[in-house]
Amino acid sequence: MRNHRLPPQSHQQWRQSMLDDTSRFIEWGLQNPEKVEWIPQHPVGRGAFPERVKNIFWSLVLTNTRYPD
Repeated sequence: MRNHRLPPQSHQQWRQSMLDDTSRFIEWGLQNPEKVEWIPQHPVGRGAFPERVKNIFWSLVLTNTRYPD
């Protein structure tokens, strides 16, 4: 994902941009399953993940250079 300022957009333009980015990412992930991080699952309403698990997951996701721009 790109990290730069975009020109002002209407809510509808911003919404469509987010949907387009999400769609591209999902298509890429389906075409490259070996490059996608496993997302841990937890039953709803039964506590939460330990902080260590959260930190490991997010550090893997946010530093992964295999993801598309």
